[in-house]
Order: sequence, then C-alpha cells, then structure tokens
Amino acid sequence: MTVPTEYVPIVAAAVSPGTRRAYGVYWNQVVQAWADRPIDEPLPSEIEQLRA
Repeated sequence: MTVPTEYVPIVAAAVSPGTRRAYGVYWNQVVQAWADRPIDEPLPSEIEQLRA
C-alpha cells in the first residue's frame, strides 16, 4: 500500500524545480488531506471536492 506521504517525495525528487513549484502546493494538499489513505483510494468526486 502506497500512501501520499511515501509517494509525493519520490515524485517531487524526480521532476524539475519548475514542476515542483507548479504542483507542490497541490501535492501538499493531498498529503494533508489523505496522508493515511492508499494513493489509489480517493474517488474522483473526492478529488474534485479537494480541488474546489
């Protein structure tokens, strides 16, 4: 089971600094909202709610 707290740092390390700046805010929101949930568990409707 991969959770956001494990996955986001891996992705962040693999992308360019500009991409980290652009998406880092959103990745941090995911970590805060769903830190203990498997990365593939949130439903599209939950993602939309978080986005809003």
